Amino acid sequence: MVGGKEKDRVWSRLAWDQLCHPKGMGGLGFRDFHIFNIALLGRQVWRLLTCKETLCYEVLSAKYFPNGYIFHPKNVDKPSFTWLSISKAAEKLKEGFGWTVGNGRSINIRRDCWGSRVCLDRLSGWTVGWVAEIYGEKLKDQICNLPFSHAGHEDQRAWFHNPSGFFSSKSAYSWMILRQIGFGPYRIFWKLIWKLNTLLKVRLFCWRLGHKILPTFEKIAGIRSDFDSLCPRCGNERESHMHAMRDCPFARKEQQGTEDDARAVWDRASCLNRDFRIHNLVEKSMLPIPGESPAWKKPEAGVMKINFDVAFLNNKAWFGLIARDNDGFVYGGRMGSTDKVFNAKLGEYRAMEESINFAHKRG
Repeated sequence: MVGGKEKDRVWSRLAWDQLCHPKGMGGLGFRDFHIFNIALLGRQVWRLLTCKETLCYEVLSAKYFPNGYIFHPKNVDKPSFTWLSISKAAEKLKEGFGWTVGNGRSINIRRDCWGSRVCLDRLSGWTVGWVAEIYGEKLKDQICNLPFSHAGHEDQRAWFHNPSGFFSSKSAYSWMILRQIGFGPYRIFWKLIWKLNTLLKVRLFCWRLGHKILPTFEKIAGIRSDFDSLCPRCGNERESHMHAMRDCPFARKEQQGTEDDARAVWDRASCLNRDFRIHNLVEKSMLPIPGESPAWKKPEAGVMKINFDVAFLNNKAWFGLIARDNDGFVYGGRMGSTDKVFNAKLGEYRAMEESINFAHKRG
């Protein structure tokens, strides 16, 4: 994230990947397009897992995963772009898919997340002691988190990161972004900033302060070797973020309300406002004022209006014209060039002549 004028050097603030973090993780919640595209492609992975009667599944499985297991495809020469995209998304998302255990017939004992029916207590769920004895403490929690059905239904695919068990791009994106950045220790701090009941610019200022990306003199001195890092207000210490906001004597006075009262600040602001107004009246504006382009005025009913103009390019005069009625309907137009015109006035005459000829031919 950068800021500054178009042609000037800008102040680099924060990397884009950090801005894509959720607001509760220190970012601004922008989309990471790579992760977002994978989350969208995850819909196709989910359909191939759950809708095996479709034509799309029949075509892709016949060539790329004849064993019916999308997460272990076979290697083929020159795979299609469609399959490459889906397979990459499946590789990224496969740890998030699992099973809702039913009769256990669809689950591979060595390949899938599964649990034996003998480890189920019909009243309370998984028998935790048996699971730990057979699979060990490391896999106990993963197996006991698997949902199952008491009715003996067919095993069903499930997406573990959605309470409903169904895949959604939103839940997939949240899961992948959290896997990438982890759970930092400062989540409460960031959430408190965005919950402040104040102006948005104040919350953004606090967010920048939390990341230490304000352009203090100490930060600028770290980029420019000839820059003085002393505080411009007190001149006693280096202007770090902590000094500028807390340790500087001027900052403490402002926080304690002893620097200026509200009336003095208001009078000073009103005086400056009057000075700027007077300056703008007697002096030429420092910023260019964009000219207003005249709006097209429609002619009277039954009249055709022709607008023309001329421009010079590569030692030639180029003219153009357009004819419209009072409703703005275009009857026609034309353009052309000539190298016999050497000034704007003659070029306008040439364009007017072509307009008259155009109107004469149109009757």
